[in-house]
Amino acid sequence: MNYKMTSFILWICITFFSCHDNTQEQIEQMLAAAPVQKYQACGNATLAAYNLNYTDMIEEGDITWYVRNYPIGTKEKVINKTLGVMMDKYKVIIQKEFTQVFGRDSADADIIIEFKNIDGKNGQYGVCLPHYDSIRKKKYAVATIDIIDYLQRVNEKDFFFETAFHEVGHALGLGHSEYKFAVMWPWATKEKRCELSIDDIEGLRVKYNLKRDIEVNGKKYIFISKYGKRQLTKNFNEKEFLKKCHPRDGHYLAWACIEGAQVIRDLYGPCNVISSFRDKYCNDAIPGAKDSRHLYRDAIDLKLPPKIHRKFVHDIYSKKPILDALIKIGIRGFGSYPYKTFHIDARSVHFSEFLANGIPYMGWGDMVRPYSTSSDADEFKTHD
Repeated sequence: MNYKMTSFILWICITFFSCHDNTQEQIEQMLAAAPVQKYQACGNATLAAYNLNYTDMIEEGDITWYVRNYPIGTKEKVINKTLGVMMDKYKVIIQKEFTQVFGRDSADADIIIEFKNIDGKNGQYGVCLPHYDSIRKKKYAVATIDIIDYLQRVNEKDFFFETAFHEVGHALGLGHSEYKFAVMWPWATKEKRCELSIDDIEGLRVKYNLKRDIEVNGKKYIFISKYGKRQLTKNFNEKEFLKKCHPRDGHYLAWACIEGAQVIRDLYGPCNVISSFRDKYCNDAIPGAKDSRHLYRDAIDLKLPPKIHRKFVHDIYSKKPILDALIKIGIRGFGSYPYKTFHIDARSVHFSEFLANGIPYMGWGDMVRPYSTSSDADEFKTHD
């Protein structure tokens, strides 16, 4: 065999083996050889993220993190960059620096992120457990990503990000959430969770004693304190927006709702706030809509005197200037209840049969279909 033929065969072999995707073979080998860790965590969704986890980094200054057991064949820089982006999102909320450490410094890391075989393919994607070093008298957390699931789904754009995002949330002090758009929701769904929800954020802000107003994804949220005395608008103070059910120290509420209440008060006279934020316990007790906007801290219910109530509802239905005024400040949901209260919320609406100056909004009950059977209470179980 001459030199050219030998070189050609060698080139074919190198090309084949370098391009051959051996991920599945690697997974099967790991399943056969690697011991499976039996963890019982990230299970049933029994807690809201506000119900806090048993670990935290409150006493730490800057938070350090370290990655170990990188999967063979992966690019460490890509993994590190993904985690760095994720840590920056937490940094903004808890106002602590996050620094990746290497070598000797890794021995004192606050959060360790590792890859191990937890339970094989399509099982538990990750787990986070607290640890305590009695010699150094230091607590730290280990967030474990299932290496088999990681390798199997490495080409899925957000899988690793979402899994690590959730487990590091536990390390920082969050429990599971019952709100399906929260990072701390414990089940895999089609919804992407690459941004912290207001539920995740409220849990962290309370945990780290940062009970102050904040802007999230372009929306301003006001922290309504149980002990607060702030005059938020000309006619409304803080306590008027405090949730009435199952009270705790306080909660966030979208500023658009507070401003909307004042706009309505200016044009129609005194009105009372009947309901604001509801946690799942409160919402189930009413009962509210399964996916009520009140759960997301961007809805309120108000009450006007009966005659004024009818005028307000008619003005929204007739698209009088009040509708434009409320749309302008971010109100996108309008509903009139059979028992003479009404609802406004600051949800995001992209498509709807209802438009005001080209802006879509949601409407139900007498607000959009007066005197029709659609005002029946069942409609509010869907829209509230």
